[in-house]
Amino acid sequence: MLHKIIDAIVAFCGSIWFLLTNIIFDAGWILVNTVAPQWMHYDPYPFIFFVLILSLQAIYMSNLVLISQNKQTARDHIRMEADHELNIKEEQEQCEMLTILANQNTAQDEHQRMLSESHAILQEVRELVAAKRARKN
Repeated sequence: MLHKIIDAIVAFCGSIWFLLTNIIFDAGWILVNTVAPQWMHYDPYPFIFFVLILSLQAIYMSNLVLISQNKQTARDHIRMEADHELNIKEEQEQCEMLTILANQNTAQDEHQRMLSESHAILQEVRELVAAKRARKN
């Protein structure tokens, strides 16, 4: 549950809306503390409190990004292991298919050899029959 929240925060912080929100917030902070009437200034130049807030935001965001990346790395590792196992199974199946095809080729070659021998024997029989007929006539 916590990782989903972190992922959602990181996803939002990587969006254009977060960037626009930060630009508006930063510009508003600077304008209020420089252009607005003096009584509205709560963080005068050099904006030490503003720098503190931005620094804390950067620290927390970097930690959230690292946590999210670690979680994604763990997901990628699991996916990589599953892909590796699938590749091994596919390779085994391909080897089995190649073995079956090689056996079929061997059997086909043997059948072809036997067929050639049968044709040769048949030809010899035909020649003998023809010779025998020729002698009778």
